Amino acid sequence: MSREKVVSRKIVIIPGIVIIILLIGLIGAISTIETLKAPQLHVVNLRWERHEPRLGAHYLRVTGLIFNSGTYTAKNVRMHYWLYDSYGRLIVEGIRLLGDIPGKTYLDFAFDIYYEGHCEHYKYEIIYD
Repeated sequence: MSREKVVSRKIVIIPGIVIIILLIGLIGAISTIETLKAPQLHVVNLRWERHEPRLGAHYLRVTGLIFNSGTYTAKNVRMHYWLYDSYGRLIVEGIRLLGDIPGKTYLDFAFDIYYEGHCEHYKYEIIYD
């Protein structure tokens, strides 16, 4: 009689374990699908054109486009930038608001960053909410 109880418990426990494993897999699959729908921003044709005339203001003309390959809208997209001189000193830091970018669309942008001195190199980061 005790042998029958052990066998019947195994019959109940094994399918229960299989169901738990399948549920965990389903949750992981749903999470992955949602991740693919999230905003995914890609900067394309980014150009930084330096203008440093002998007389007049120095500036960088920044142009390009940002493509959102996700399904969801990237809200409040911004470009955070840093300009440095030839000694590695920060000469300008700023944030340019680019707006919202709906899923599967792109946004063209162009703006100028004014500075004093000589800009040797720059860094930037695209951020959104």
